[in-house]
Amino acid sequence: MSPCLAIRADAGHALGSGHVQRCLALASALRARGLTLRFLMRACPGHLLDEVRAAGHEVRALPALLPDWLTDATVCLSTLEGCAGLIVDHYDLDARWQRAITWASGLPVLLAIDDLADRPHAALLLLDVNDFEAGGQRYAELLPPGSRTLLGPQHALLREEFARERARLRTREAAVRRVLINFGGSDPRDATAIAWQALQTPACAGLELDVIVGSAYVDRSGLAEACAARPHTAFTVQAHDMAARLAAADLAIGAGGTGCWERAALGVPALACAIADNQRATVAALAARGALRALPEPDVDAWRAAILDLIGDPFARAALGRAAQSLCDGAGAGRVADHLLALLAEGRNAQRQSA
Repeated sequence: MSPCLAIRADAGHALGSGHVQRCLALASALRARGLTLRFLMRACPGHLLDEVRAAGHEVRALPALLPDWLTDATVCLSTLEGCAGLIVDHYDLDARWQRAITWASGLPVLLAIDDLADRPHAALLLLDVNDFEAGGQRYAELLPPGSRTLLGPQHALLREEFARERARLRTREAAVRRVLINFGGSDPRDATAIAWQALQTPACAGLELDVIVGSAYVDRSGLAEACAARPHTAFTVQAHDMAARLAAADLAIGAGGTGCWERAALGVPALACAIADNQRATVAALAARGALRALPEPDVDAWRAAILDLIGDPFARAALGRAAQSLCDGAGAGRVADHLLALLAEGRNAQRQSA
């Protein structure tokens, strides 16, 4: 029987979909290496329980409201039968949750995924894809002795199709023909609508637009109607071929989460806005490296000016694409999966030696 790992992550209207989406990418890499995965997820509004099941993984639905870490740990403990360890990707869970799980079940928390560095962890591995400048110093006081770190975008948790598309990536032409708009799963600030409005100008009338929103996006019907009325425009809810769409794009407009690394892996020139506080540092760092152009706070006129400026500058677009592509190769999920398999092997060897 293949080892089973539990993954604790949530998605929702307020939370967005990023935690679950990156865990799905890691789960796919682990399954390819012979493991089975069990997702532990709250059934809150905007959850992705059905999407996780459709990907072929087991799901244990948790109550929509878990008021504190201790209640969360207590509920999760009842779902861990047959598991060999856990992965946690959750801003509300820290070392207290991790220690409680290990103490009560005997199972190791193999991996904690973070990008805030605002709380302690008690996992064997700590992954922070966005920590590519601090060298892990942010976690110096937040990890116990013996914990290891996986840092930087070479570990970005992207689905395997991004590495495949990168291998056959075309050379983009000097003129912009196709623009992709995507601000993640829920887009609580409706940046998608701002980007859409910014592109409604005669200078952009001939462009092909690929507008993608998540299942938790609120004004789907209104935006779908607007897209249907414009020629050469595609509107998609919950796209499952994002890598191919990005590879076909000449310019992308999006948020500052995992989408940064999806665009980077495929060398897409991009304009990005931090639509959540935890995205600000990444957008600023990538802009400073010349790997994207940062958009100001959502404003139609300001965004239109920034978009038109980049569309009119093929040399700047080419430089952005090269700088971004040098940071991320799309194979990070496999690297992290290999680290997890090594940890499991170490645990089995330690058990045999102590027997």
